Amino acid sequence: MFQGIPFVFILSWERPIYTWVCLDSLYRATNSPAKFVIADNASRDPMVKQGWLGKTGHPA
Repeated sequence: MFQGIPFVFILSWERPIYTWVCLDSLYRATNSPAKFVIADNASRDPMVKQGWLGKTGHPA
């Protein structure tokens, strides 16, 4: 049987709303602890950069 906290990798590009919907769905459907890793493939969408800067203070 699997031991430890599973990692969920989410790949994204140019569609931040889909990423947010995906995270919301995972949050609602996940009953056990999990770690989420989000990788953006150099999106040019300003919402991606604003969201990242707003949360971390560091450029993407």
